[in-house]
Amino acid sequence: MAAVESGVARITMAQCGGAGGTGTGFLVAENLIATAAHVVRNEAALSVVVNGQVTSASVVARDDKQDLALIRTFVPVSGHVFSFALSDPIPGSASAGIGYPNDQPIGIADGIISGLDRKFPTDFGLREHLVQTSAPINPGNSGGPLVDMAGNVIGVVSARSELTSSGRPVENMAYAVAPSVARPAIGEWMNLTTTIAAAKCEDAVELGSGAFPVSVGSNEPEAINVAQVLLAHGQAINLAAYDSAFSYFTASTKGAFGGAETWSQKLGTSLWTRLTIQSFVINADDATATVVLQTRQSAEFSNAGADCTNGTFDYLMKRVDGKWLIDQVNSLDPGGTPAAC
Repeated sequence: MAAVESGVARITMAQCGGAGGTGTGFLVAENLIATAAHVVRNEAALSVVVNGQVTSASVVARDDKQDLALIRTFVPVSGHVFSFALSDPIPGSASAGIGYPNDQPIGIADGIISGLDRKFPTDFGLREHLVQTSAPINPGNSGGPLVDMAGNVIGVVSARSELTSSGRPVENMAYAVAPSVARPAIGEWMNLTTTIAAAKCEDAVELGSGAFPVSVGSNEPEAINVAQVLLAHGQAINLAAYDSAFSYFTASTKGAFGGAETWSQKLGTSLWTRLTIQSFVINADDATATVVLQTRQSAEFSNAGADCTNGTFDYLMKRVDGKWLIDQVNSLDPGGTPAAC
């Protein structure tokens, strides 16, 4: 775990209709992350955290039937680069899944290889050549590496059985795409220079990934987690995925705004173009991130009368069920007017 966890990525996906979720991936090059197809399917925007670095990403390739995908980060990131095992694992040998279960911090789930060449029915056809493990896999682990004791990838975590055909609960039956399948597919995709177009949300003011640079001037570990939330929120704004952007507010703040449609009407043509967390203070499940947010908009929608502005804000965050949400946003600029770029 200590040797390889720096290469494990937490992936947050936003969709146009407000849906989305969190999954796991792992570095196979300094700007390429392998994951499961369902973690990034129908994405409007992707954000990733790897080894204390937060950035946007786009999908290079995806195989829905085999549940494999490769994504490219907006900027290169540093961390452990994983290698696939040269052969499928031996039943009875040790295995461990590393990932972010249920929006929790990175963790490890150990078990043994229960069997090979398993099959799993999906909406895209029968998924075959799966490795079965007894490791307790949970939502959020999807796309993460299943590794052996040497840290080699012996599977890409894909699915788990929850109920028998008669409706009885099933325990510790999880499945991962075998290295004999994942290794050649990922290896071929690593040579691609193009990416798959993200979903375009209705009334989007800009095409593309919605990406923008993020920097964090704090050594507090939770500052990175908050940065990813703000990145995902800003990406969704840029792509007019307003329901998704709205989902990053607390329940009380949503109520104060009166709904996603009412809130989004106040955004005008605003696009996020850069985010810098200057300082970060945390107290249990409350935190304050002081940020400089650069935005681009039509001058008539700016109270500074400029098409590019830098505003300083305190983002008051609350941790709800393990996830950071935006509770309040307070301007620190004189008169609430940001400075022109």
